Amino acid sequence: MKPYAIRRPRPAAFVPLLGAAAIVAFVFVFDFPRWFAVAAAALALFEAWRGTLVLRVDAKGVLIGRRSRRIPPPMVPWSSIHEVALTETDPPEIEVRLKQGAPLPDGVDAAIHDPSRPSVTAPQLRMAVPGADRLALAAAVDAFGGGPLRSA
Repeated sequence: MKPYAIRRPRPAAFVPLLGAAAIVAFVFVFDFPRWFAVAAAALALFEAWRGTLVLRVDAKGVLIGRRSRRIPPPMVPWSSIHEVALTETDPPEIEVRLKQGAPLPDGVDAAIHDPSRPSVTAPQLRMAVPGADRLALAAAVDAFGGGPLRSA
């Protein structure tokens, strides 16, 4: 089974390319080895590509959202996930619901526990996913998480 991922190009994701352009210009102006420019360009392209990832469902768990370069997106392991839900709204929203008592993932400040619902919800674990492929997402959640994708 292939991991399910959604990527969105955003201006902030391409900031590393500006730094690489400066390094390349520096290398050519001051006669540094060319491999230095190639390495800087490759690293910048990788960082730009990595910065477009906003949702990933794989064997490790669910990675959701990207707020800034300094705050990594929360990666929620399957052992902490009660269920993954996708709303019927337009655009649909994905929500990762935590098991009661599960540790909060890095980047998640607080969670709300409603006694009438068995799961715990954190605002950082909810995100709009326009254009999400419901069938592919459901297949990934079922294959990796061992449970169905819920409708919310």
